Amino acid sequence: KPELETESPESGRNMDIARRSAFRNNLLIILETCTASPFKYRKGTYLCFYCKDSFLQPEKLREHTRTEHSDIKSVIRPKKYEPLKMDFTATVCKLCGINIDDYAAL
Repeated sequence: KPELETESPESGRNMDIARRSAFRNNLLIILETCTASPFKYRKGTYLCFYCKDSFLQPEKLREHTRTEHSDIKSVIRPKKYEPLKMDFTATVCKLCGINIDDYAAL
């Protein structure tokens, strides 16, 4: 009988921890180097990535994020992998000042 490789609960947990860590690191690099804003979107509402505030207009969310959550070190959130979106409207590189239109331009 061939032996099947199975993932133990421990190795699955380690992979999940590694995935969350990579996710947080990538997000932190993006937020340290440009002015893009992370957010979530559910049922026609824009949700703040950092707190529980919600907005009907993306402009209001952008303003809220810039004024209330300028300290990107608070990105130690998320505790688990959470799909999110990035708003690249009027995004500028913090290192060189070039406009960034989308994620691919990074």
